[in-house]
Amino acid sequence: MNKKHLFTFLVPNYGYHKYLFECFDSLVNQKTSDEFEYDILVCDQSDLEVYEKIKKDTFSKYGNRISFIHNDIKGVLRARHTLVREAKGEYCIFVDSDDFVDLDYLYVIYENLKKHNFPDILIHNFIKCHEDGKDDPGLYTPFVCDDKYLMDYFIYSNFFNEVVRKAFRRNLYVVDDKVDMESVICDDWLLSFPLMMKAKNIVYVPEIQKYHYRMNSSSLTHTVKFEEAMKNLAVHDQYLSNLTPNSLQKKIFDSQIAMTYVALGDMLIRDKSLTSKQFKEFCNNARDHLYDIDVNDTELYEMSKNHKKIYKLLKKNAYRRLKLIFKIRKLVTYSHHL
Repeated sequence: MNKKHLFTFLVPNYGYHKYLFECFDSLVNQKTSDEFEYDILVCDQSDLEVYEKIKKDTFSKYGNRISFIHNDIKGVLRARHTLVREAKGEYCIFVDSDDFVDLDYLYVIYENLKKHNFPDILIHNFIKCHEDGKDDPGLYTPFVCDDKYLMDYFIYSNFFNEVVRKAFRRNLYVVDDKVDMESVICDDWLLSFPLMMKAKNIVYVPEIQKYHYRMNSSSLTHTVKFEEAMKNLAVHDQYLSNLTPNSLQKKIFDSQIAMTYVALGDMLIRDKSLTSKQFKEFCNNARDHLYDIDVNDTELYEMSKNHKKIYKLLKKNAYRRLKLIFKIRKLVTYSHHL
């Protein structure tokens, strides 16, 4: 019996070598069946010398079980695009290089795909763990909702943005080569947007919790600086300018870009090196973008308490109150809104 090449694990990597082989171990040793096979593809953006060592060590440990692509142009969005282009499996599954999965993860995904007549996208839950790999249920409450409300939650929240919690058909993926992908964070929704729009059937199985999402303090989403945040926003603008969305798609995009500003604002206010001038520029930029976006109470309800505050204050451009609430250091006191 010929096995069907059903899955490709896609692993973008840049700098997370500390956890890389823990990730590889979990992927190489997956439980399979006579009905499918899978491969593992890595796009590494490390310096050439580091990349060659990783590749050599990987071959020494796993043989040819893992394939590599080297891309010296940095950016996780570019790495993800490169990986999908080269994927061989019918379904793609992204795994971040500092995360890992249970050894029966792929088998459970397959059984659920089969159970639901192989939908275009299968979404599952995950488990958050500390940097030492120990799971902590207190870090994440599994989200449950009926499938008929999936798109509502996608529009009004960020519950289904993450690409690492999806098994999706490769032919759904859209690559926009016009967008500068060199340095992008908060990229998941840029990828999920075309996937969710093109999919004819999407299934969410909240009971699947076999992906371990590491709360890595050195990851991009915990270390973003002002210049990176502003470039990231410029890329989002560029992406939007290349779309001709219908009214529903425009609503989704507006909602998500609002949440991107909120997320970046939340990261920036933790940056002790941030200057008053920089934060003022960010607030002005946020005000210009959020002025025409009407995020209603339903959408605000889906935000965390912290993000609700940030959204409201960014939209008002209430710089002084943001400074007061989050105790930003090295910022001069303003007696009025910008």
